[in-house]
Amino acid sequence: METSSLELVVEHLEKALKVLSSVGIEDERLMSRYVEYRVALELSRRGHKVQLLNERSDKSADIYIPDTKIRVEVKSGKFVYGFSCASFGRGSQIKEGKFDYCVFVPYDKSYRIKEFLVFERSELTEVAEKPREKCVRFRYTNPCVLFRCDSYEDLKSIFNYYGEQPLEIEEELHKHPEKFKDAWDKIVQSSRSETN
Repeated sequence: METSSLELVVEHLEKALKVLSSVGIEDERLMSRYVEYRVALELSRRGHKVQLLNERSDKSADIYIPDTKIRVEVKSGKFVYGFSCASFGRGSQIKEGKFDYCVFVPYDKSYRIKEFLVFERSELTEVAEKPREKCVRFRYTNPCVLFRCDSYEDLKSIFNYYGEQPLEIEEELHKHPEKFKDAWDKIVQSSRSETN
C-alpha cells in the first residue's frame, strides 16, 4: 500500500475514533485496526513497501514487507488502572515464529496513542515461556502477556499485588524504555542487512 493511501486511511480512522470517543462509545476492534494502519504508515514513511492482512494470502502477521520478507505483528492495548498489556494468547505466535518483529502500541481511553514499542521476536521469548495466570483476565486462553506501566514502580506494585515477578523483558522495558520506544531502526537495519 502506498504512503499516500495509508495517510488517507489513518486520517479517516482517526476521525471515526474521535467521533466514537466524543459520544462515549468504545470500539477496541476499530482501534486495533487503526493501530495496524498507523504502524504500516510509520514503516512506509521509512521507505518500506508494506502489505496489510487483506492484501495477501500469508496471514501469519499483521504487516508484511515483501522486499525483505519481514513480518511485523502489531499489538495494541488500552491503558486501564495504570497499565496496558500486549496479549499473545498462549504464546504460539512467538514459539512458532509467526513474526519477526512486534510493535506494541498502548493507547489511552480517548484513543490517543501513548507510544510505539518495537521488539524483535527473540526479545519476547520469555513472554511465551512464562505464562502468568494469576495476573491476567483470561487465564486459560490468554496467559502470555507483556505489561507496560507508567513507571517501573507501578510495574513492581502490580506484580507485588499478584505475588509474581515481572519478566526480564518487562524490567528492561521499564528501566530502559529508549531501547524500545520508537525503535524503528531495528526493522530498518534488518531490512538493509537482508538486501545486502
